Amino acid sequence: MISLQFSQLYLNSIGIKPISIIIGGSSRQESVFNAINASKADIVVIHDGARPMVKQEYIENSLLELDKYLGTSIAVKSKDTIKITDSDGIVIESTNRENTWIIQTPQCFDRQILLDAHIRAKRQREHHR
Repeated sequence: MISLQFSQLYLNSIGIKPISIIIGGSSRQESVFNAINASKADIVVIHDGARPMVKQEYIENSLLELDKYLGTSIAVKSKDTIKITDSDGIVIESTNRENTWIIQTPQCFDRQILLDAHIRAKRQREHHR
């Protein structure tokens, strides 16, 4: 395992802007919360490590759309039939493919709005325990 300090030094040495490496959480939601909580930027861009070769135009277009919206993401039309079930796994509804999209990354947000949403979600989870 490579140390965080070594990673930061290496990335800085190859010309990547100074970065902070934030320890993730036990879920994606916790990892994103840790990162946005540590950030001081006005805008945050979330990207999925499973698809590291994102096209630059996707990032640029997502950032440009932030002029109109408080959050943006990349999406593809669903080719699959999506079923909604009850708590017993019984299908209660099928989604219309014409209106179903699969959300991908990058996802771009106004940092404060996303942070506030995470804080609200965290409070709701704690309240329902």
